Amino acid sequence: MKNQIKLFFAALLIVQVGISQDMSDTELKKYIRPVNDATSQLGKLKPQAFEYKAEYNKSLKLPAGRQFGFGIENVEAVFPQLIKSKTISYTAGKNFFKQAYVKEVEMEGLIPVLVASVKELQEQILQLKAEIQALKK
Repeated sequence: MKNQIKLFFAALLIVQVGISQDMSDTELKKYIRPVNDATSQLGKLKPQAFEYKAEYNKSLKLPAGRQFGFGIENVEAVFPQLIKSKTISYTAGKNFFKQAYVKEVEMEGLIPVLVASVKELQEQILQLKAEIQALKK
């Protein structure tokens, strides 16, 4: 019993001894640059409404019903860095498993591009307002 208590205390002590470190963007990232031409790039994307084929819904755990998104090939042509591949294992009978290799869009990666596009459009609006004001004079 004494040995168990000592071992538990030693393990607990090891877990509690740790070092945390705050790291900034500049320490973690390199080649940081602004997102340019975002509106033009987003204009190349073709949003789609679609439904997954019923035979894949259950096995690949895909949602049923109407979905919204983009075609993988379309996004891959414009933003190849946002395409991730993954393997999904599923049952295809009793004690028989298959694997499906699928690509998916990392949607969170579109957020900075969307923000950059909004900023570009806002800048265009301000320029057009200034031109209108100049024409009114």
